[in-house]
Amino acid sequence: MYKFFLFLIAAGFFASCNNSNPTQLSQDSVSTDTAVYSLKSIIENDEDCDSTLSRDCRIVDITYPEFENQPALNDSVNSRIQKIYTTETSYESVSDMVQGFMADYRTFRSDPNFNNRIYSLISKTKVITNDKLLGLTIESYIYTGGAHGGTFHGFINWDTQGRKQISINDVLKPDMYDSLQVVAENIFRKNEGISPTDALKQYFFEDNKFVLNENYLFTKEGIKYLYNEYEIKPYSSGRTELLIPYDSIRNLLKPESAISHLFKAD
Repeated sequence: MYKFFLFLIAAGFFASCNNSNPTQLSQDSVSTDTAVYSLKSIIENDEDCDSTLSRDCRIVDITYPEFENQPALNDSVNSRIQKIYTTETSYESVSDMVQGFMADYRTFRSDPNFNNRIYSLISKTKVITNDKLLGLTIESYIYTGGAHGGTFHGFINWDTQGRKQISINDVLKPDMYDSLQVVAENIFRKNEGISPTDALKQYFFEDNKFVLNENYLFTKEGIKYLYNEYEIKPYSSGRTELLIPYDSIRNLLKPESAISHLFKAD
């Protein structure tokens, strides 16, 4: 049995600033029976913010794990976090992305329409373990001066024995993806209160055809898919979760895989 430390880093959206040290990088080591990782934190405050007049000084607050002797897993974590802020610039690391974000914020502040609006980039990582399966949930919030900010939730599924990321095709029997989509659509329509024959015109699916995305987490209950804001619905509708219970797709899954301990194979 693989035992990992379960942690949840709670990030306040706008913590008070520390003008004496606006940029901080900290680490706290965590050791378990089978893995060692550090909790890395990157914090940036508005250098011109006066904490005596405003509590909204924090611009960036990111915390994420860095695993010892697991470069592939660390690359996966870094790549996922970097997707929070996408621009024409290609960043080499989370730190580089943060510096790019701060540079864009300084440019924004020079705009006559700035109106004291403050950028925000916040991300926390939750690590979930289940025997030989490691799941990471990356929860993020970003605001870049528009009408409102946006949230992004992303997942990483990691095989702790094979030391590799697990995809849906790794656990499905050959040629079963279309069958998975059929089951998923039936669940989606039931959740949304839509009949099997109704068109999906009110959603943002291409050609009004249901499709699974690539944002999913293997949980104890089933495969949890998550559509982020704007992905298939307007911002006001928020995120959409879709749980596919293992019982409904056992005949589609390989009897031996990194998730086979989560269900009883047919």
